[in-house]
Amino acid sequence: MVDKNPYIGISYYRLKQTDFDGQFKYSTIRSVNLNSMESNFLTIYPNPTNNIISVHGSTQELEEIKIINALGQDLTNLISFTNENVSKVLIDLSNLTQGIYYLKTKTSTNCIFKK
Repeated sequence: MVDKNPYIGISYYRLKQTDFDGQFKYSTIRSVNLNSMESNFLTIYPNPTNNIISVHGSTQELEEIKIINALGQDLTNLISFTNENVSKVLIDLSNLTQGIYYLKTKTSTNCIFKK
């Protein structure tokens, strides 16, 4: 399971498995502390985009940026980057065709849709 909107701090999770006869069991409780990962969150907009996306994140996260197509090919050399400041990068995707791409940073991968 993936929590797409996790809370900052400590969160507790457990799964409930229900059988066809209505019987159920709970998994063991797991805790996750997101305080240490808070600086790795990215904001990417607009998505979908026509040409230019804005990426906001920590300077450490934005140290490495790659654009990968659905076939796994690195297309980073076809795009241009403009650093607005230490935590914001503008990426020009105008040299890419319409489709689905992946923005890979130091610790995360995000899907981008180009119109």
